Amino acid sequence: MTAMSFRVLVLCVLCGSAPSGFAKPGLGQPAERDDVQPLLGASYSSALGLSGRTALTWGSRSVCTDGMFGPFVQAEFGKGGGRIGAGGTATASDGLFPMAALAAQLFVLRSWSTSSGLPAHQTYVGAEIKMTLFYANVGLSGYQRLTGQRGGARGILVSVGGGF
Repeated sequence: MTAMSFRVLVLCVLCGSAPSGFAKPGLGQPAERDDVQPLLGASYSSALGLSGRTALTWGSRSVCTDGMFGPFVQAEFGKGGGRIGAGGTATASDGLFPMAALAAQLFVLRSWSTSSGLPAHQTYVGAEIKMTLFYANVGLSGYQRLTGQRGGARGILVSVGGGF
């Protein structure tokens, strides 16, 4: 039993409940299982404009809380540019639908249109923290220009959207 399995098992015993549809872990039952989950979403930010994103997360899912924690990769494309990123996430679920998530990622962003808040044909690197509650999310990013000469070398982005 791993240290995380032990903590989840202790949490289940102390809470005394499990989400509907899931048996409480007991002797012979694992407190965690490995899982892969595809995610979809849409958002608006000054850098990309209106964008769609897809992500793939994998890691351990707690049978007790039906939460998931682990790494993810993400691709997001919008009218003003695109970005790819990788990071870590933790989600909580009611057994059927995700309820809340917290994610942190490092990303590379490329602007390809002047319709975004960034000059066209610039490359940036940055970090983002995103919080999701009931499919509504807000993200805060900091970025640094990697290539290109126009516009600001550094900045902060706020994004709002839906999905996970």
